[in-house]
Amino acid sequence: MKTLQRRDFLKVSAAASAVSAFGILPSSAVAANDKINLAIIGCENRGKNIGKEALGTGLVNCVALCDVSPSRTAALKQLAPQ
Repeated sequence: MKTLQRRDFLKVSAAASAVSAFGILPSSAVAANDKINLAIIGCENRGKNIGKEALGTGLVNCVALCDVSPSRTAALKQLAPQ
């Protein structure tokens, strides 16, 4: 059995990460039923930025928002198409 060297492992894992990060299929090849359902807890700072980025792809359905401040959820809800 051949042992895997650390350097070889890093090369393979870096290549696999790059492929998965950029995706293989264009967004037009994804069916409407293949959208990801997203729920955000905490709609300020990081939650707001994640929501904006995810909704901007067109591949995400925002199904729930939760925050202690109703004004924050209202502001993020305006970005969701549904």
